[in-house]
Amino acid sequence: MKRFFITMAILALTTTAFAQQQNNQKQQKSKPTAEQMQQMKIRHLINELALDDATAAKFTDVYKEYSSEMDNIRKSYAKKGKKDATLTDAEIDAETKARFQQSRKILDVREKYYDKFRKFLSARQVKKIYNSEQRKASKVKFKNMQRKGKFGKNGQKGQKPQKND
Repeated sequence: MKRFFITMAILALTTTAFAQQQNNQKQQKSKPTAEQMQQMKIRHLINELALDDATAAKFTDVYKEYSSEMDNIRKSYAKKGKKDATLTDAEIDAETKARFQQSRKILDVREKYYDKFRKFLSARQVKKIYNSEQRKASKVKFKNMQRKGKFGKNGQKGQKPQKND
């Protein structure tokens, strides 16, 4: 009987330790921070553009400034969460004009940083930066649409994701 209790106590302790270890591993695998994401994006672009160390250092500084300005513009014009069906015509008009203003500001920032990037990158390399951003934005938009059920897993419109029971 004594062996049984000792065995049960050891089993309970090892199970608890194993569960804590798994929980710690899950926490370590959590999503990267915004700063880590930016660093990964910069490393990817540096590799894609095949930059040497000196150019990569210049690029990193300028790209961080550029990215910060773009993020500020996007955040300042973020939707307020109201669905289009519940908006009045005046609210839709104001939202549309705000989007035009946001687009102008984004264009101004892109032109400003195009000149800065061109001081140490070729026109082809700058184009790769902008194309990379557009590809990323398209992927994010598509994943959001999938999550909302507007596209299925294979990309066909109108298919809602199936729930696995």
